[in-house]
Amino acid sequence: MFFHEGLPLPADRVECTSMLTLRNLLVSTDVIAALPMFIAVDDRELRILPTPLSSIRRSVGVTRPKDRMPSPAASALLVHLREVGAQLAEFERDYESSEGAGRG
Repeated sequence: MFFHEGLPLPADRVECTSMLTLRNLLVSTDVIAALPMFIAVDDRELRILPTPLSSIRRSVGVTRPKDRMPSPAASALLVHLREVGAQLAEFERDYESSEGAGRG
C-alpha cells in the first residue's frame, strides 16, 4: 500500500495476523489499520475511515489437482465459496454506494 502510493513505511508499525489482537490494539490505542471492511462494518467500537485503498484489492483462488475432478464435497464447497464471494462483493458495492450517507 505504501509503496503503491510512493510513501515510506511508517517508522513505528505493528504487523499482526490475529484479528482479535488487531481489534484490541485498535480499540485500546491510537493505531489505525488497513483490514477488510467486513471486520469493522458492524463493530460499534471501530470506525471506517473514508480513505480509498484501491491498491489492496486481492483475488482469492483454489488450488486443486489438474488430473482429477473434485469430490462431491469439494464441489459443494466450491459452489458455496462462489456464492459467498458474490454476496460479499455485492455487500461491498452496496456499502461503497451508501458511504456518502456517513457512518457512526
